[in-house]
Amino acid sequence: MAPYQYEALQGPSDIRILYIAPAQDDTDTLSGTLVPVSLDDAPVYIALSYTWGSSELCREIKIDGESLAITSNLDLALRRMRAAGITDAWADGICINQRDIPERNQQVGLMGRIYSECDMALIYLCEEADGSDEIPDFISRLVPAVESDEAQVSHFHENPVLPDVDDPGWQALRLLLERPWFLRVWSECMQA
Repeated sequence: MAPYQYEALQGPSDIRILYIAPAQDDTDTLSGTLVPVSLDDAPVYIALSYTWGSSELCREIKIDGESLAITSNLDLALRRMRAAGITDAWADGICINQRDIPERNQQVGLMGRIYSECDMALIYLCEEADGSDEIPDFISRLVPAVESDEAQVSHFHENPVLPDVDDPGWQALRLLLERPWFLRVWSECMQA
């Protein structure tokens, strides 16, 4: 199969939207089409925020029948989106021609608009690990404890309703917040 060839974007506000094709099951090859649109026309799409992880382009997606190499993290994120029925997405690893430096620089300049004008932004933090599958239950126990201490914010650490310090949920939450996505976002904000 031929590698995917990007068509040049025409206008200064143009981006590409990936329309993800449905699949019979999760193991089916990712496929879809890229459609150029102008942000000035208020397109409907979901923006994906993720970390590239390894920069090795070891997976592929078929775009209009042609192969486009992508990272493993992007592959996993798109599979999750497809399974959830999300079909129109913007993801930098696909929607920007990464081999075209002038285009890449121009598209990076549009990222503020891309994320602020999308219908929704999804964050992919990687697959479940380190007890992260327990976090929803932990948060549901944590929220009532936090709400019960609203009048005593300065004594938050003394709230008897909070999960015990040895609760594995604290460790899982800490490990989740140490994932690369959070470190990238904070380090970028601190440099700005």
